[in-house]
Amino acid sequence: MNLQRGNFKLYFWNIYMLFSKLNILIIVILSNLLVASILITQDSITYNDLNILLFYGHGVGYFNLMDFLILLVYNGIPLYILSFFLEQDNIDRGFHLTIRIKQKRIWYLSIFGSAVIFIFTYVVVSLIICFIVSCLFGLPLSGYDYGNDLFNYTGVEKINLINLLLIIMTSKILELLLCFLIIFIFFCYTKTAAVGYILLQIIYIICLFDLDFIGYIPIGMSSLGRMSEFVGLSGLSYISSISILSFWVCLLVLISIRSYKRIFN
Repeated sequence: MNLQRGNFKLYFWNIYMLFSKLNILIIVILSNLLVASILITQDSITYNDLNILLFYGHGVGYFNLMDFLILLVYNGIPLYILSFFLEQDNIDRGFHLTIRIKQKRIWYLSIFGSAVIFIFTYVVVSLIICFIVSCLFGLPLSGYDYGNDLFNYTGVEKINLINLLLIIMTSKILELLLCFLIIFIFFCYTKTAAVGYILLQIIYIICLFDLDFIGYIPIGMSSLGRMSEFVGLSGLSYISSISILSFWVCLLVLISIRSYKRIFN
């Protein structure tokens, strides 16, 4: 009973830290800036187009500065906050806390659970911001304008709104969770989240090169620009992307379970 009470206390404390006023302000401001940058650079778009442009990310074997910056900033916001959260937890966690917890798995479950909720909320909030901005600027809530050129060029069928939102939510949540697990595992071995965070940025840059195996690297796989539903035969299908991301998430969860006790040594 005491362990369960301690679990809930740590869990809600982590949620409180992750959803601080400063973090919420950072998310809302930067998300609005990303959406505003798209509205400024595009003359005529719909709500569907806005979602595609925000989550298009980057494909493999070419370079587009705007797409690449949006990908780095959008994915970097939650990962930076989570990295800072881990660093702060490492500073605040004293010897007395380690003794009081009794079981180290309580700490791990509270960290992992709060990170999942934070990532899920981040993606949902960004979609809500897109919807609100679309309403404020009078963007059509169905159909495509900018996206017509994309689908006509790639020769694939247009995606209806429900499927589009489903693709965005599931793939983005899985990739961000995957990235967090990479940061967390490096944190367990190096006692700092910076190593994992920097490694992820390097992998994003490597994904710009045109090499066969890069298309199967899970980092950046939530980019719509890497899915065949948007770019035709040059991309992986949504099912393949989700399967690869799910496999790596499960594998890294197992690795993280074997690694987290190291931080208490």
